[in-house]
Amino acid sequence: MPTLTQVNIGNGEIMRATIKFKLGATFAIMLTLLLGMAALAASKLSEMNSVTTQIVAGPVARLDRAETLNERISYAIRVEKNLALTNDDEQMRVFDGELMHARSDIKALVETGLANATPAGRQIWTGISESYTAWLPVNDMVRRLGLANRNEEAGALSMTKSRELAVQISQGTQQLVKNAKADMEAAQQNADAIYDSSRNALFVISGLALAIALAGAVWIARIVSQGLKKISVAIEAVAIGDIEQEVSVVTNDEIKDLVDTVNHMTANLRQSARLADTIAEGDLSIDHQALSDKD
Repeated sequence: MPTLTQVNIGNGEIMRATIKFKLGATFAIMLTLLLGMAALAASKLSEMNSVTTQIVAGPVARLDRAETLNERISYAIRVEKNLALTNDDEQMRVFDGELMHARSDIKALVETGLANATPAGRQIWTGISESYTAWLPVNDMVRRLGLANRNEEAGALSMTKSRELAVQISQGTQQLVKNAKADMEAAQQNADAIYDSSRNALFVISGLALAIALAGAVWIARIVSQGLKKISVAIEAVAIGDIEQEVSVVTNDEIKDLVDTVNHMTANLRQSARLADTIAEGDLSIDHQALSDKD
């Protein structure tokens, strides 16, 4: 009887341990990289959100405050002139009410500006506050003259002293607008830098993850391919009449299931061959059990 030939895949327990270790290491590295990507993305998104919040609460708010103050002081001067030029009592009361409302807005803006001023803007806001404090009694005088129908005096005061102080306030607000825009540009550059660093880091980690995934896929495909090749050798041997081939594996996967099927097939063929040899030698007493209803 021919000697049974075994086709081994791997090197026993050492090969099994090596495969498990490499598979575990591959997935562990992949998981670590994915967790790193998630952590980095969350961290950078939080940083970007913080920068955006700072921009909105800082330069954007200061810009809006300065522009609103400039608009309100310009509006107050226009209403003041209207009050100084009209002789209609009803119109004078309307203009006076609008003027007092504008003054209230200006006061609130100046107080808020001083409370939230940056070191670079505090001196400007202090100058605006001083000009506004000096403008109030002049504006009161224009109002009194206008309400008394002393329009010529009210108009002259509005066009001179009142206008000069209003211009000083307006110049201060223009400088504040310039500073706020510079701060916004600096903040935007910082946000761009954070975005660039985040994007580059994610690209690098994604590239590493992809490379490891491809390497793992190639390695696993190679293991499967080697197993299938060994099985193919055994099946080809059976096809040409060599049924003394047996394939052994050390893994416990679908390849092993296929190998077990092939080995079972060749074992049945060897059993049938031995039965045929016994009958050919004239021994008809052997008891043979059919493998199935198709045997």
